[in-house]
Amino acid sequence: MCDSSRSAKRSKALSCTATTSTEPDIKWRQIAGMRDVLAHHYFATHPEIIQATIDKDLDPLDEAIARMRGKIEPPERPKA
Repeated sequence: MCDSSRSAKRSKALSCTATTSTEPDIKWRQIAGMRDVLAHHYFATHPEIIQATIDKDLDPLDEAIARMRGKIEPPERPKA
């Protein structure tokens, strides 16, 4: 079961300037804008823009998020 309050807190943490400023090369405002289009204006979505984003921007974003998570979450302990 998904804890929506936990998800909201994580989302808010990622939108916090103090958090996102640790990764200045990531275009956070553009990410938020794309999310808005996909969630609320999906009829105006351009598949070629989505594909270009996947091809060019997803790996650097994944790496940035991994670094950010390492700063705010304790590392997982190996299961015995």
